[in-house]
Amino acid sequence: MSEPNSSRNSDVAGQNKLKKMLKMALPHVGLAVFLFLYLLIGAYAFYLQEYDADKILQEAKLEVIRKVL
Repeated sequence: MSEPNSSRNSDVAGQNKLKKMLKMALPHVGLAVFLFLYLLIGAYAFYLQEYDADKILQEAKLEVIRKVL
C-alpha cells in the first residue's frame, strides 16, 4: 500500500522541482525575448529614419558609376 503514496510523493517532488526551475528560467527567457524585440524595434526605427538619406547616397554613387561607364 505504500507504493502509490511513494510514487505520488515523487511526482509531487518532480513537479516542485520543475516549478522551481521554471521560476528561475522564465525571467531570463523573458529578458532575452524583450531584448530581441527591443533590438528589432530599434533596427526598424533606424531603417525608417535613415532610408531616405541612404537612398540618395546610393543613387549618387550609381550616377557616378553610370558616368564612368
